[in-house]
Amino acid sequence: MEECEVCGKHEAEYIASIEGAKLNVCGKCARMGTIISSLYDEQRKEEIREQRAERQSKSILTTDKELIETFHKKIQNRLREIGISYHVLAERLNEKESYIERIVQGKTRPEEKTAHKIEKELNIELFEESSAPIGGTVFQKEHKEMTLGDVIEIERKKK
Repeated sequence: MEECEVCGKHEAEYIASIEGAKLNVCGKCARMGTIISSLYDEQRKEEIREQRAERQSKSILTTDKELIETFHKKIQNRLREIGISYHVLAERLNEKESYIERIVQGKTRPEEKTAHKIEKELNIELFEESSAPIGGTVFQKEHKEMTLGDVIEIERKKK
């Protein structure tokens, strides 16, 4: 499955022409341009709908825990205690070394899946009780990056 090249949030379903560029986009972003063709046949579209529904139902059941602010310090301390480097941790987690290095240094918040892998590998807890409601956006990125879709929306509003 390919990500939408505009918003990055959904699976790409169409090839669309947006501002002169041919992009693989989701149904929502396809409305920003002209649909050229479909990436999937009807059966594949049904599979995607089922996967989305399954993910949404799982997100409703998400626990009300969030990543602690000092996650990187806790990881650093534990790595020192057990005497391994982030290089070794990256190898054990089957993650890119540069990604784990940024997490350990506190430059990047880990994805929820990665944070749980780190917890299990290092035998530490990186999550705490949250005041956010269950099913809400408990695990958000601290800083939202601007996407191509955001730029297009800004340009449309100017016109």
